[in-house]
Amino acid sequence: QHYFIQSNLSKFMTKRKWILMDSQIEVPDESESVNSIERSHNFDYDLAVLGGGSGGLACAKEASKLGAKVVVFDFVDPSPPKTTWGVGGTCLNVGCIPKKLMHTASIYGEVVKEEAQQYGWSIGERSHDWHSMVEKIQNHIKSQNFKIRIDLREKNVKYLNERA
Repeated sequence: QHYFIQSNLSKFMTKRKWILMDSQIEVPDESESVNSIERSHNFDYDLAVLGGGSGGLACAKEASKLGAKVVVFDFVDPSPPKTTWGVGGTCLNVGCIPKKLMHTASIYGEVVKEEAQQYGWSIGERSHDWHSMVEKIQNHIKSQNFKIRIDLREKNVKYLNERA
């Protein structure tokens, strides 16, 4: 499927007018409906965002809020073991968030060992189930992917898990 999109965004927003190459999109006054934007181009979308990370998603949602017809292209090549991930970028899927959740899990183990006894807890043998932790973290990330997809739909942003 092919989409026609205005490219070479020269300026994202100048006062209350978006300037896209030779075309202009008039942004309505606050008193007008956001859906009343006059488009002087024949493209499928006013703005195409490449990448579904935090920056791309913020840009897409804000542009949509201002009345632009927006599409987000977000595709990541599978890793050698065929690992793929959802919307949200590297941070959510394989970076910051899983790392912080794993770090938090390790802190819980230390707190139980070191701190809880000081408050009267009698702690027996500790054990850790790596597979259970990984499964819970992956489920959390999938739930965040799902919430992001719903949020994009509610804000009238088209999400495509494909190359632009």
